[in-house]
Amino acid sequence: LARRYYEKARAESGRNSSGQAGLVRVYEKLGQVDSAEAIARVHDAQEAVWPPLEVPLMPGILARQWRSAEAINTARAFAARQEQRGNVQGASLAFLQLARLALAARSSNVALVAATHAESLATTLHLASESIQAATLRGRALQQLGSGDSAVTTLRRAALLASRDATADNLFETHHAFGDALAERGQIDAALVAYDRAARAAEHVTGSLLEDLDRARYRDRHLLPFDGAVRVLVREEFRAARANQLVAWSARRKAAALALATRISAGSVGDTSHPLTLGDVQSRLGERDALLDYLVLDSVVAVMAITRERASLVRLPVSRDSLAAMVARLRHPLVTVYGGRLDLVRAPFDLSTAARLYAVLIRPVAATIAGKGRLMVVPDGPLHALSFESLVVTPPTSRVAAPDYSGANYLIDTHEVEYLLSSSFLTGPNRRRDMLSGSRLLVVSFGAPGAEQEASALRGAWRADRTTLLGGAGATEGAAKATMSRFGVIHFVVHAQASARDPLASHLRLAPDSIEDSYLNLDEIAAAKLSARLVVLSACETDAGPILNGEGVMGLARAFLASGAHAVVGTQWPVGPTMAELMQQFYRRLAAGEAPSPALRAAKLALRSKRETAHPFYWAGAVLVTGGGGR
Repeated sequence: LARRYYEKARAESGRNSSGQAGLVRVYEKLGQVDSAEAIARVHDAQEAVWPPLEVPLMPGILARQWRSAEAINTARAFAARQEQRGNVQGASLAFLQLARLALAARSSNVALVAATHAESLATTLHLASESIQAATLRGRALQQLGSGDSAVTTLRRAALLASRDATADNLFETHHAFGDALAERGQIDAALVAYDRAARAAEHVTGSLLEDLDRARYRDRHLLPFDGAVRVLVREEFRAARANQLVAWSARRKAAALALATRISAGSVGDTSHPLTLGDVQSRLGERDALLDYLVLDSVVAVMAITRERASLVRLPVSRDSLAAMVARLRHPLVTVYGGRLDLVRAPFDLSTAARLYAVLIRPVAATIAGKGRLMVVPDGPLHALSFESLVVTPPTSRVAAPDYSGANYLIDTHEVEYLLSSSFLTGPNRRRDMLSGSRLLVVSFGAPGAEQEASALRGAWRADRTTLLGGAGATEGAAKATMSRFGVIHFVVHAQASARDPLASHLRLAPDSIEDSYLNLDEIAAAKLSARLVVLSACETDAGPILNGEGVMGLARAFLASGAHAVVGTQWPVGPTMAELMQQFYRRLAAGEAPSPALRAAKLALRSKRETAHPFYWAGAVLVTGGGGR
């Protein structure tokens, strides 16, 4: 997959600037900054043979390296050269690039002059698209300069022009900027209308992006109007119409993020013609259920806490950066290997950080969720990497030097925790109680430590006549692809790789054969047509991956959800030999008629209650995520 991905990128880069720009973005996303800069420098060195509408790539690279003055000077010099050559349209595009860079650097006067000049050049040739972009940037610059009324007037005109020349990009840019200006002036309803137009344009474009390379170009930008709408609504009173709007925009925002990370459409997650309401969510919750929908933005962190009887919006006492740092501090020892192995002596679980996270994430909504035994968590941003069950309600009272993991009081002690990609995936309580005991089980077992032991344990826990094993040399990629669609429960006990540097290379490792490459990777999983009610990934870090803006984890678990699976049990860090014991207890309870959520909690509590496996490493990493076909 990674090879095809880069071949596609390089093929595009050889044909046009946008392909090279896309490849630069891809390398930057993967943290390969040197490669991105090298491609940009090669491109820019060929200015003499560029087509007339090319623009340099290095200014963008410099700006993203916080070298704004260099970026602006480079772009200004290029724009001047284009104008001196008489390339009016090329000069207009170059001054537009200069205006964008200056806006990002908050050099507002430079941006205003550049945008005004770009608009003047565009007008001479009646260039509609460039005129619209220039007016939009001029409005942005006026907004930065504090001329709010002038900004709104300018952006209203740009939005009107964009509606007449209705390309998706023009509609997106102008209405997003118009929404920001209206929001700043306190015109909330008008701002939401503008954000809606921008969001619809983003959803339309996202639906046409079939390649991961293309989605990498647009990911951050296309989430901006969704973030803008949520940011505005979080600051409003959580009553009646505003509550319904925030519920709908939160679901829509996470649907758009999911669509930008996988090949499923935003419309398959959230129908914007029939937006989700607070009443819809409350009607799908059981008497013991509470939904916690987290909203992690640059400027605010909040949570909607919803039960059948009540709902509240709470702005949490933590910043996004502080939250990300605490989650990383808690996880780091559990995902760090020494000499190829995880050493629990060097992997303490930070009970104080877990207690602090409980204090900022759960305690503020304690009154709303009082008496509820099941939490349906919709994470956001860095919270996708957090095992909520391991949050510490009450630290141990003992003063011994070694951490007392068995003496702590964790969230799992009082609550089931289930994770949702979006509140749109919430189903009614009767659906969640569906029993799996009559389902056919496929066990795919190859190569992982303890694989035979775990496969044997599952055969002992499930009905033999309803169990099929693909094991050893028979657990090939081709065999798995050919049989997966026929089973209601699919269990993988294999090696997995969730790559943070190259998420598209994440895979499950299966047995080799003469046809396939033995790597069941993300796009192959997402393209499968599954109807499985449960997929279990008993492998290392199958719910891991990079946390990208708004969308959560680009991991193997989500790929199975995209393929149509109702729910996935994945792992957030490397699994140990006790996973076989946890899975045996889990499957015995499923076979006895328990639903997945309480069955998984009971299996985890069995390990948590024993001193030798009380460390959260042994039990907290397995998480149940609901989505896809489970709606």
